[in-house]
Amino acid sequence: MVQNYQNILVATDGSAQAQAAFDQAMALAQTYKAKLYVVQVVIPPYFTSRSETGGVILRDMINEAKANLAQLVDQAKADGFANIEAIQAEGSPRDIISKKLPEELNIDLIVLGATGRTTTEKLFLGSVSEYVTRHAKAQILIVR
Repeated sequence: MVQNYQNILVATDGSAQAQAAFDQAMALAQTYKAKLYVVQVVIPPYFTSRSETGGVILRDMINEAKANLAQLVDQAKADGFANIEAIQAEGSPRDIISKKLPEELNIDLIVLGATGRTTTEKLFLGSVSEYVTRHAKAQILIVR
């Protein structure tokens, strides 16, 4: 069965893989005349609530995510695509990308980069793309 996508979610973390996923998602959104949601999830540091430094680090992480999202929205608009919405979230990327946003936004397709930022993060957190592939109800596209 051929799918006609109406709502596409692409996750970003500022990495080169995420940029490739964004480019592919935007091309698909243009082809299908779909709405494109771009999300960046910030994982709050464990010590955020326990120290002033933790709060500063979290604020910096959120500001970096917002700047990255603004850059992607600007890129889309420069390419003539305006049906885009940026979402900055805090929490578990796995749950937000695979369950929360797809349910809230009626997502048809989730687009992810094959890998995230660092190998160390994957050791501690596991692969977000692997988790999303196993748990999301929407179709998944992994971009290498």
